[in-house]
Amino acid sequence: MSSVKTSVLLLALALAWSPPANAISIDTCGTSIPPHEVGTVTSDLVCSSPTPAVTLGLGATLDLNGHRIQGISSEPQVSHSVVLCSDKRCTILGPGEVVGNDGISSYGDCIAGAGVKTTTKAVGVIDVHDCSNGLLVSIGRIQDVRAHGCQIGVYGGKTVRLRRVDVSDNAIGIWSHQVGGSSVVANGNTSFGVAAVGSFGAVHLNELTATSNGGAGVIGYAASLRNSTVTGNDGYGQGIDLASARPPRIHATTCVKSGMVDGPYVNGPPALLGAWHVCSGD
Repeated sequence: MSSVKTSVLLLALALAWSPPANAISIDTCGTSIPPHEVGTVTSDLVCSSPTPAVTLGLGATLDLNGHRIQGISSEPQVSHSVVLCSDKRCTILGPGEVVGNDGISSYGDCIAGAGVKTTTKAVGVIDVHDCSNGLLVSIGRIQDVRAHGCQIGVYGGKTVRLRRVDVSDNAIGIWSHQVGGSSVVANGNTSFGVAAVGSFGAVHLNELTATSNGGAGVIGYAASLRNSTVTGNDGYGQGIDLASARPPRIHATTCVKSGMVDGPYVNGPPALLGAWHVCSGD
């Protein structure tokens, strides 16, 4: 190989392995990631200011890099976000941990934004806990998340698509208008496991496990479940596992008691009318 070709090859390899010139290392609280750039957490952070620990611009990515961000999700009766997506969309890449300070009060958020995508590429989880809302999004593509110790694990204003998500041990596991996806666990929440609210709120899930919730495992205007287990829940104080206004569609799914309700969940749980006769104990 000529010396010219060798030099060109070495230069190409060097460019291929060089980190981006604008890479951002996050080792202090209050860092902002500019639009379309990537910020990588390089050490655990404990933040005491109500300013978000990290703020992401449009299309920015936060790589937790296995680290923990602990921040202020509320001051008395004032909501804050530990990690804030300040524009239409952002990505949170794990594994890692985001922790708030308000537990199951009715205020702040661990991660908040209009359009949020989370993933660990199926390696580990993003562990969010001790915030009023684990994730507060308008539209979310939520993967590889464990949300616990919250008022609501995942709160979706419009639509959430879920994959490999565990929303156990909250007050409510999932609360959104449209809920879809697969490989979801919603166990041991003090109220509902999965709630699709508003007119025509719907749950469409494959491989859902929703057990031992204090309310219904699933409630919505419409529901379809495949390859799922929804048992041991106590919806309406009558052991209702699955409640909907339209006949639920279930395939290869185990449930004990279904509930027919008189409309969507709008200002409170709709009235229980009877059973759909699709579960084993109906």
